[in-house]
This record gives sequence, structure tokens and C-alpha cells, in this order.
Amino acid sequence: MPSADPPAVIEIRFSSYDEKKHYQSLVSEKSSIGFAKYVAELVRNHFKGESDDSPLVIDLKQQVENLASEFLRVETENLHLRHLMKSNSQELLEVRGRMYSSPDTYTAELFTMMYSWFLEHKETTRPELLSHIADSIKVPNLGKAMKEVEMTLITNGIIEVKDGIIYCLVEGEI
Repeated sequence: MPSADPPAVIEIRFSSYDEKKHYQSLVSEKSSIGFAKYVAELVRNHFKGESDDSPLVIDLKQQVENLASEFLRVETENLHLRHLMKSNSQELLEVRGRMYSSPDTYTAELFTMMYSWFLEHKETTRPELLSHIADSIKVPNLGKAMKEVEMTLITNGIIEVKDGIIYCLVEGEI
């Protein structure tokens, strides 16, 4: 009568008796378990994904390669968009400078410098602003021109002045 739980059987065929003996000797050198158990363990490892040639490992490697190439594509696109945004921000700043200022070119540059300063320094004073601007740009009647730009920015709700401190009301970048 056959047992209720018969042992699993693995049948391996070799092309010659010498080939069989060769592989059996290689297994006995590597491991203390028998040839059939060794081969069974290799098969289990292969299908569990624990060997390099396992379909699971090969699939995961392909997924990693796909994700890496997708990451590279997205990073490249992101870099391009950051450069584009920086360019657009600078252009917007120049347009605002021309729009809010008088036709003089130096006033547009002064506006750009003041606006950038306010974005970087949410709270500042006129002396700090003046020290930032004084060496960077030559404007006739600098104090008067700064006051005009300041009034334009106050009128447009970009800054407000309280107790000698200038507060920037605009959040984020340009």
C-alpha cells in the first residue's frame, strides 16, 4: 500500500555516466548534502528569486533599469523647466521694472534691484537697501528715485512700510 504522503521525486538525466559522476563530484566538493537535495535547493532558489538567473530577479533588474531611465528623463526635464522658469522670472522682473518705472533705463534697473532685494529680505530697512544699491548702480538723485520706486511698490501692494521697516508682502519667487 502506498504511503499517504509519498516523497517528491526529482529525475535528472545526463548525456553520459561520466557526466553524472562529474557533477556529483562537483556537488560533493561544494556541499555536504546529497546531489538530489542540492539540485532541489537550486531549483527552489531559482524560483524564489534568490539566484541571479531567476525570472523574478531578471524582471526586477529590468524594472530598476526602467525606473532609472525614467528618473533620468524626469530629472533632465526638471532641469530644463528650472532654467526656463529662471529665464521667465528674470523677464517678468524686467517687464515689471519697465511697467512700474519711468522711461529711464536706470529706473527699471533700480526697480529690479529693489524688488529682488525685497523678495530675498522680507524685512529690511532703507539704510540696508541703500547700501545694497549704492555701489551697484549709478542713478542721478538715487534717494528720490528709490522713493518713487518704493511708492510704486506700496501702491501695487508689493511692500508696506511700518516704523521704518519695509515688509515684503509678496511670497515666493518672482
